Amino acid sequence: MSAVHLNKESFAQLLASEKPALVEFWAPWCGHCRDLEGAFDQIAQEYADRLAIGKINIDDYPQLTQQYFIEYVPTLMLFSEGSVVDFVISPGSRDAIAQFIDERL
Repeated sequence: MSAVHLNKESFAQLLASEKPALVEFWAPWCGHCRDLEGAFDQIAQEYADRLAIGKINIDDYPQLTQQYFIEYVPTLMLFSEGSVVDFVISPGSRDAIAQFIDERL
């Protein structure tokens, strides 16, 4: 299963989930976002039992981009109980994403 593309409503539902959530803020014009897509989808499969995982296109939802102070893409944010736990900008690989998650959960 690949990461779910979120809209404003499904993003709110994801944050309300009992599971912690990992959200990638990305853009279709972002080369590194495209390069990271396979790794992020692998993480979505591997961590599906522990995390709710989704993606927000910053071009479609600029209000969320502003709300979470997203300046660079891709930015991955880890949420718990609706609040930001931590974030990482432009992780280099699947292993870097896994390490980011494992160190915080």
